[in-house]
Amino acid sequence: MMPDSLPAEVRYRISGAAVAGPSHDAGEMPCQDAWDAAVFGGSGAAVAVADGLGSAVHGREGALAAVSAAVSALTSFFRPWPDGAGCDADIEKNSRMLNAACKAAHDAVMTRAAACGANPRSFACTLIILLWYGNVVATARIGDGAVVCLQGDEIVLLSAPHERRYVNEVVPLTDEGYEDACVLSSDLPAVTACSVFTDGCERLVLEKKPDGYHPYVPFFRPFFSAVAPLAGTPEGDRAIAGLLSSDRFITFSEDDKTLVVIVSDEGRGEDTG
Repeated sequence: MMPDSLPAEVRYRISGAAVAGPSHDAGEMPCQDAWDAAVFGGSGAAVAVADGLGSAVHGREGALAAVSAAVSALTSFFRPWPDGAGCDADIEKNSRMLNAACKAAHDAVMTRAAACGANPRSFACTLIILLWYGNVVATARIGDGAVVCLQGDEIVLLSAPHERRYVNEVVPLTDEGYEDACVLSSDLPAVTACSVFTDGCERLVLEKKPDGYHPYVPFFRPFFSAVAPLAGTPEGDRAIAGLLSSDRFITFSEDDKTLVVIVSDEGRGEDTG
């Protein structure tokens, strides 16, 4: 359950970027990924990331509609304080709020497809949602992508990628079985930073071992240290975009790539941006 109240000094800073892969650049195609985020006063924050399927003609439009609707749905659970200094969430389970956000995203994409008279599969996309309220982080994932968090000194894979038997095997948000395919994480406390990313980043930042996926610690430890101070600024966005466009990332995947970082600052007072 969500806590009854939270200290006003908790702050969240978010930076991210979505860049087209070389294969899309060569064909003059736009990036099929999209992301959106919101900060709920000093109480919490949400991040949504989506990847339009390569086989979906309107995948980018689907991804844009999905992330916007997901963040808006989570925003609706929060209500402003009377003094306007922040807001608190309705007392709901994380799972209920995340499921509501997934449904809102699904409905938004289906509505968009219907308005165009198009098959919903032409708007197919994956979706990852992160909800951070106070000291607890929880996620929902439909399809590929992952969430890695910094908990104390530990690098934790909170939401692992979809296990695939075949390349491009994924249940998209537009599928009738999207609810069954939705994977909810457990609540993770004592987190200071999180990274949400699409499958274009997976090969560089995750390791696949016999027992499943693991975060690649030699990447994430210096990454969080370098990016956390810049999060929430234009410099932070540019730094992430530059990283995703670097030879290091392109070597591992020519797919579109999205990476969003959210950082929590506590006890820094009103001067925190």
